[in-house]
Amino acid sequence: MVTANLQLSVKPEQLTTMKTRFASEVLPDTRHYSGCSVLYMTENIDVPNQVECVSIGASKEDYDTYLNWRDETRLLAEMADFTLKHAGTSYSQNSDGNLVATINWETDDDMEIYGAVYGTLTVTHNYGDPDADSGEVSWAGEGYSPDGTKTIGFQSGTWAKAGINTWSLKMIGKDSREGGVSIESQISIETLTWSGTVYRA
Repeated sequence: MVTANLQLSVKPEQLTTMKTRFASEVLPDTRHYSGCSVLYMTENIDVPNQVECVSIGASKEDYDTYLNWRDETRLLAEMADFTLKHAGTSYSQNSDGNLVATINWETDDDMEIYGAVYGTLTVTHNYGDPDADSGEVSWAGEGYSPDGTKTIGFQSGTWAKAGINTWSLKMIGKDSREGGVSIESQISIETLTWSGTVYRA
């Protein structure tokens, strides 16, 4: 038998969302995972905004296998899901003769952690290969939290076709609130939305 105690420090504004998600998704998955005998979640009464997950498993090997699985799903790195709506696009030609698309995005509602988000994706399209399957992309934006604070962020990475008028984006960078972050996301021309997940890098 092996006992594990996972301690997570959570920002106050994220605590309720985190507990709800763990109770509805994470804990049930873990309890059904091979080797898990007992699992419960509690808050540390001595440390504000700290959540503890205590588990008892059949063996250390089972626990290590479970941790590897969680690493693959990137669960503990997830920070927030998002959906942004298209707010306009402008085009220009760069010095190489290629098309530069500057695409503005904004949230309808406050995004978890960042609040109201506004920003711009910049994509360069090769004039000689307008139907390319992939390319480079960058992001610059800011978020206005309900408490009056602001976050500035920058990311860069790649886009790739994921279907008809649908693109997948993977970017990595930093923001002034969380430090290193990455994004895995998808843009749909049909709905004019950009949705995905922000991770700690």
